Amino acid sequence: MMLDPACLYWIIVVDEVDIGVACLTQINNVHGSASWAFYIADESFRGTGVGNVVELLVCINAFEMLGLRRVWCEVLARNKPIIRMHEKFGFVREGVKRQHVVSVGKPCDVVYFGLLRNEWIEVKNRSLGRLRRAGFQLTEIEVEVEA
Repeated sequence: MMLDPACLYWIIVVDEVDIGVACLTQINNVHGSASWAFYIADESFRGTGVGNVVELLVCINAFEMLGLRRVWCEVLARNKPIIRMHEKFGFVREGVKRQHVVSVGKPCDVVYFGLLRNEWIEVKNRSLGRLRRAGFQLTEIEVEVEA
């Protein structure tokens, strides 16, 4: 997977401890799109805001470094905190696949979200401000994106 040019993976590190992984997959330069996901394996870091920083950094990489036009993701419908997080970053609900997967032994809906480059431009500064107010040091994240 590390050699697949349509994928980028990052290890999420906090205080020199590997706590999870983030990725852009299905990167399509013709269409300017990719799927993104992350997982924080160390449960003690869930709910701390680390996921918000990861989402910010992945969006910066997708839209500002790779120049993508669209990023999408999918979330289990019962994962309300992650759904709220994506919505705060401007992701728009694009659909639901009913009983698409089995999770914890029960059928579960999957919610699909998408974010366009022009939407990212509108929410980036608000997202940076929200994370700085929460105490995250993000001074080196000042990459500008062009419309």
